[in-house]
Amino acid sequence: MDTLINLLDIKQEDVEGEEEGNGHSPQSPDEILRKRKRKSDLRTSLDQSIRSGKLNILVAGLAIHNAYENGRPGIPQDIAAFAAKNATCVPFPQMPECLSPDPLSMNSMMHGYGLAAQLAMAAASKTSKAVRIITPTKDNFNFVSDSPSCVKSVYSYPSTYPFSGELIAIDSIPLMDSSIPAHIRLQNYLFQLLGKSCINRPDIQRFWIIPGEKNHRYGDPKPFPKELFENLQQLFLEFFQLDYDDLDEPEYCDEFSEMMILREQPDYESKKLKFEEMSAARKVFKTSIFLLEFKAALKELRHGTFVFTSGTSEGHFAKRQRHISKRLLNRDDEHKENGVLSKQKEIKRENDSDVADAS
Repeated sequence: MDTLINLLDIKQEDVEGEEEGNGHSPQSPDEILRKRKRKSDLRTSLDQSIRSGKLNILVAGLAIHNAYENGRPGIPQDIAAFAAKNATCVPFPQMPECLSPDPLSMNSMMHGYGLAAQLAMAAASKTSKAVRIITPTKDNFNFVSDSPSCVKSVYSYPSTYPFSGELIAIDSIPLMDSSIPAHIRLQNYLFQLLGKSCINRPDIQRFWIIPGEKNHRYGDPKPFPKELFENLQQLFLEFFQLDYDDLDEPEYCDEFSEMMILREQPDYESKKLKFEEMSAARKVFKTSIFLLEFKAALKELRHGTFVFTSGTSEGHFAKRQRHISKRLLNRDDEHKENGVLSKQKEIKRENDSDVADAS
């Protein structure tokens, strides 16, 4: 029984300690507006019942049982919010290894099954709605603006070789013209930041296995650091002002009107429209755009050339010259190959001549 209860015995100072240790400084009022209000103890416990993509039915059920037992307010709302947040990635239910036949365990399992059912129904409902909604495309993302001053998170490159462990200086990259589509700007910025990530800069040109993707047949790929991938994603969410959690909500409501990105909008309708635009941009960024442009940036680095600054070990990556046609590139390759063959023939003639003289 004590073991069961200890599953939810999470101290508030542990949660606070985690927030202090994640590399962020204390939040300013504007930063606080980017996040939802503090979660209830029930929501926190429910979130912690998901581990490795699985919902621990017993832990989640015990959290709900204790909330009802202690007369906590807002239980249905907390459960509904939890279900709405996790509906699109319904965690696979995890049965307990063993279960005591006492009333507490039985009641907890009952609540756990009820929560799993709500998650499944919410997922089915969202899937049905998604079929009727046009999937966001690059066009939903390309209107966002560069806002380097809005980047508050501070991250470093990994300290493990070949990475440098230095600060990711997103404010050091030169900004591109705002008329250039945002997904192209994102790719260019990633190209620059990734190009500065390694101690020996050209090491980034190797083949990488991107987090969440399978191995491929080219080269000798190494796993790309998941932490760096996720940190870059978070930095650019802030860079494009898409880091507001409320943008994940399916509909606009009045309480969102104080979000910084909506303050300049004069009335309800314009705020609602702006919210919907930014919400679609955040969705397409998280589901496809960032991954696509991240892979494109790595590909450009792989095909690029590192140009050393004269007399130093520093330099920069130059992109491949896309304006050169394949025909000219192939002809250039033929010239190089013919030159190598001619040189080999010349060396062979010289060797044959030396052998003849020696004999």
